[in-house]
Amino acid sequence: EKRIHDFLQQAMDKEIVGRPVVLHHQEPKVLERFQRAANEKILKVHDQKFQCQACNKFFKGPEYVFKHLHRIHTNILDDVREELHQEIARSAFRADPAHPPAHAMTA
Repeated sequence: EKRIHDFLQQAMDKEIVGRPVVLHHQEPKVLERFQRAANEKILKVHDQKFQCQACNKFFKGPEYVFKHLHRIHTNILDDVREELHQEIARSAFRADPAHPPAHAMTA
């Protein structure tokens, strides 16, 4: 128990630069990236008709397709969050002065 306490205390005392965090779907970074991904899935058929390219369903406006993508095609949001988590983790790893040099990882 003392070893665990000491370990946790050391971890809290250390300043970890760029520590990865869990991104929630309402965070600006996530919403911005999701908006870009969703726009790629929205096809304008004509002025009052838009199509979800993930399932070919039609809607009256792009905002409805966006809501549909957010609610029904959650894998798009999951992919966006995963991509952002990967970027944050890579940045934190590179910023950590204790990480192994690049040449040691490729050998």
